[in-house]
Amino acid sequence: MAREWIKEKIGEEYLIPLIGIYDKFEDIDFDKLPNQFVIKCNHGCAYNIIVKDKSTLDLADVKEKLDRWMKDNFAFHSLELHYMNIPPKIIIEEYVTNGIL
Repeated sequence: MAREWIKEKIGEEYLIPLIGIYDKFEDIDFDKLPNQFVIKCNHGCAYNIIVKDKSTLDLADVKEKLDRWMKDNFAFHSLELHYMNIPPKIIIEEYVTNGIL
């Protein structure tokens, strides 16, 4: 896993803190998530939802996107075949800024 490589080579302080890793939308307890976070999938590109205010989050829209993304094999959309055999996961990380946003 890339996170382990980064931790070993340059240090854990360069990793964005993980909140959780999930197999499907239904596994996520949104009540336990902080007000700000990022949802993404590990098996493609542009599978991201940036949540700056959880109170405005449309869970039906999030479910629709995640369900669609989790069924998708990105390798066939982009011809980036290295994505082909990655088991799809939903990753939720802390929302971080560089102080500007």
